[in-house]
Amino acid sequence: MTRQNLLVNAANLLLIGLLLGNAACEEDGGSDNSGHDFGVNNPDLVVALGDSITHGYGLAGSESYPAQLGAQTGRPVINSGADGERSSGGLGRVNSVLNQHKPGFLLILYGSNDLIFGADLNGIVGNLRGIIQAAKANQTIPIIATVPPAFPYHDFIAQGVVDLNPLIQAMAAEEGVAVANVFNALNNPALFQSDGLHPTAEGAGKIASAFAGKL
Repeated sequence: MTRQNLLVNAANLLLIGLLLGNAACEEDGGSDNSGHDFGVNNPDLVVALGDSITHGYGLAGSESYPAQLGAQTGRPVINSGADGERSSGGLGRVNSVLNQHKPGFLLILYGSNDLIFGADLNGIVGNLRGIIQAAKANQTIPIIATVPPAFPYHDFIAQGVVDLNPLIQAMAAEEGVAVANVFNALNNPALFQSDGLHPTAEGAGKIASAFAGKL
């Protein structure tokens, strides 16, 4: 190999390293919302929209992820989780939630119930996109989560989670929306209650931290 080729390869490796480093910063860092026009919304107010994982199934109220997020960030966080809800339900009520609370931020966590009931992956992503677009139309900043992993007795949806999350991430990139990687944060069965679906208090804290890093 000639000296010129060595220099070219070294330059390419440096460029790849810089690109990967920038991607890591974008993945791990929060969003810069300093120039965002919140309109009539309260820029400090956060609403968490989701299913029983958001609501805090099996946990004390102070242990739910929205409550822990409020404690971590010092922001007011409204828990708008509904037990058993699917993404279609979230799409159906997102406008009323936005109109009622006028939040600066909307946190979105759906997918587990959809997979339990065999929903089409593209249909789930379409519902999530609709929720995001409703938030954007309201001048509210949406932040979407990847779907948490599932363990026994709900491990029958585990492959669906693996298939769905890249679709959510691709859609979020298209919409220019930050992603809280809840799947990575909770990829440990010890963070789940005995049903393998709902997080423990510690697991809920991990979800809170994943969202906190994107606010």
